[in-house]
Amino acid sequence: MGNQTTISRLFIILIVVFSSVISQQRIIRRIQGNPLNIFNVADWKTYAGFRSVTDLVETQQYIFFSTDGGGLLRYDKYRGEFISPITSSNGLLSNVIFSIQESVTDTNTIAKSRAQLITDRGKQVIDLSINDNFLFPDPIQFGFQPAMENPQIKRVNLSNFDANFWPPFIVNSEGISDGHFDFYRDVYSYVDADKNYWLLVKNLGLFKAKTDASPYSYYRIGPEQSPLNSITLHNGDLWIGQSQINQKNPILSVWRENNQWENWNTEDLHYFAMKRINKVFSDGQFLWLGSDEGLLKLTTETINASVYLRNQKRSQIINDIELLNNRLLLATNGGLLSYNRESDAGFQIEYKSLSNSEVFSVAVGDSTIMAVTRFGIYTINADYSGVSLLNDELDTEPVATTLVDFYGGKFWFNSNEGIFSYDAKTAEVIKIRLFSPNFNLRINKIIVDGDYVFLGTNKGLIIYYSYLQDWIWFSTGDGLPNNDVRDLLLDGDYLFIVTRNAVTEFRWFDKRRTY
Repeated sequence: MGNQTTISRLFIILIVVFSSVISQQRIIRRIQGNPLNIFNVADWKTYAGFRSVTDLVETQQYIFFSTDGGGLLRYDKYRGEFISPITSSNGLLSNVIFSIQESVTDTNTIAKSRAQLITDRGKQVIDLSINDNFLFPDPIQFGFQPAMENPQIKRVNLSNFDANFWPPFIVNSEGISDGHFDFYRDVYSYVDADKNYWLLVKNLGLFKAKTDASPYSYYRIGPEQSPLNSITLHNGDLWIGQSQINQKNPILSVWRENNQWENWNTEDLHYFAMKRINKVFSDGQFLWLGSDEGLLKLTTETINASVYLRNQKRSQIINDIELLNNRLLLATNGGLLSYNRESDAGFQIEYKSLSNSEVFSVAVGDSTIMAVTRFGIYTINADYSGVSLLNDELDTEPVATTLVDFYGGKFWFNSNEGIFSYDAKTAEVIKIRLFSPNFNLRINKIIVDGDYVFLGTNKGLIIYYSYLQDWIWFSTGDGLPNNDVRDLLLDGDYLFIVTRNAVTEFRWFDKRRTY
């Protein structure tokens, strides 16, 4: 009896632990790799009892896939996921559907939204605009044509298979395989309105992957790539600061409005004596480069450095730059410094109490300055009248926060669990937990635009939907050239993503929101 009790307790503990692990995994709503296997190729025989997708039809919100045993699958494009299928258990004549015929009746708008299913037990008409409303008595009154006659549904030429599919696919002259012994030659492709690439393999399953027309396009700066660190928009051009591996590698690059690239290294410009540009900052007139050797003021029309500020006593590493009136605030390894742009008088120490601490990041709010140091987060009045440590008020560990930005009247910080915001006027703190502290994810950049928070991390790009309290994750499997996102720049509908080895242009829009 005692042994049975012990076993029961162990079983309960295992269930609790397993449930905890599952709940932690569900925190991360990650888009899977390329291709995204809608039904795992190892388990396709067990899902809904079908082996093939026989046809499809697309509407504004859904893609309907007919199958040879699993009924009618429904993919919600706004949600980016499959919803419950329509099967014989909820009204279909049969789960074996040979094809879907779309209505070609132009005079009847109601009929235009309808389609006819050809099943092994007869014909059935469904309304594509109304969920689960698909029982119509007389399918003869409307004219239909087979959906597979859609010119966008194409048979894949396996001898010239150019889609960049990853395992478990094996493609050769025999056909396409999931890694087992069987090869399949009946392969069709379909590109939907959102530029997703669907692969329909008879007797194997349904798959989705990115196409060449995906929202990503990325540009590498040179054959011997310098690690990229920072990006800014200056006079219509994108400027990128880098780390220099050797004298031939670029340390500064510009992507012109005409899509032309220019690169400079220390051999091109003698005053580029630094090894690393940590921050590229534009004040609208000049380009300012914060490096491991000081501050460089650059006239971009002639690529001429008119002033090169450097602390002669020791190396002055500049981590971040912000603008406050006519002064540049500099987060350095020697505290918080400022530089008067009008007088060119050199560096000025703003607070001696911070001079012994490295300042990782600085942000300027409406009437407050925030500085993130290795000792914690300091708040400074914009008129420099006082400084105070906010660790207790923000309830944060000093080592957990290395980044601050200011958007929409709030300061935004990273943490060891995600991000949090702080309203300096109301002292309101809002914490957003995205992952567990031991997940080892580092946030390098925060951009807030209305309901959306863009996070550049060492494991890819995260977009947080504040109105849904949910988030999605983009990585190399979704088209990024590298997961180490160093910096972000949002320009209208375009998000520029600086990874370690490339600049990625990403046209982003919210497919989840219905207006």
